[in-house]
Amino acid sequence: MSAGHLASKLLAPKGILYLTSASHVYHRQTPADLTYNVAKSAVLSLATQLYTRTGLPQDCTVATLIPDTFDTEQNRKTFPDADSSKWLPVPKIAELLRSWAEGNDTPKHGSLVRILRKGDKVAPEYQ
Repeated sequence: MSAGHLASKLLAPKGILYLTSASHVYHRQTPADLTYNVAKSAVLSLATQLYTRTGLPQDCTVATLIPDTFDTEQNRKTFPDADSSKWLPVPKIAELLRSWAEGNDTPKHGSLVRILRKGDKVAPEYQ
C-alpha cells in the first residue's frame, strides 16, 4: 500500500512501478506457506487496484512481476535439496529491469509478467 501511495505522490509522468508477487502463489498455492501466500496474493490485489487508479501520473506503467524462485544464499539454505539450476540469478533480474528502464520491451500498464529461467538467461512471459 505504501508503494501505491508513494507512486501517487512521487512517480514521474511515464514512470514505472513494479510490484513483485511470486510464481508459485499465482499458479498454485500451498497450505504450508499460508502467510507467504497471503502476502503475495495481497500484492496481486494491490496491483489490480493500482492499474485503474486515477491518481497516478499520466502514462505511467504499473506492472506485477511474478518470478520463479530467486537464486539467493537464503533460498539455498532454506531449500538445500531443491534444484537451484532452475532458479533466477539475481544479477540477470537486475539486467532485465535495467533494460526495461531504458525502454526496451517494457511491460504494458496493467500487465502480469512471469519471469522464467531459460538456460543461462531470464525471460519475461507477458500475461
